[in-house]
Amino acid sequence: MTTYVIIGASNHKEKFGYKVALSLDELHEKLVLVNPKETEILGKKVYASLTEAAEADEELDVAIFIIPPVIGRKILEEIKELNDDEQFISVWFQPGSSTPELIDYCKENNIDYINNKCIMVEKGNLK
Repeated sequence: MTTYVIIGASNHKEKFGYKVALSLDELHEKLVLVNPKETEILGKKVYASLTEAAEADEELDVAIFIIPPVIGRKILEEIKELNDDEQFISVWFQPGSSTPELIDYCKENNIDYINNKCIMVEKGNLK
């Protein structure tokens, strides 16, 4: 089973970080939530970073970016480091979370990615 890592998970019900987490949770997907400002969302532990989740031995398969592109580079660098340690995390850029520079970074560092597709639409659970 794929583990989805929601980068930018949120407790604010109007934000996509909450909507995506809720949608995937309702589909019984395995989730790891990341947000340095939260500790719990939907009754699940929230990690401050991908590295913290990896150090807790969480599986990290697909990182769903629900963050502004300006933050994306830092997260991609973290993914590159984890991938260098054989984590092999791929990236799902939700609409509005990528830039050409972030896509180039993925290509240059052999990070698999999906760009500009909504996971809720792809999973058929758009609300």
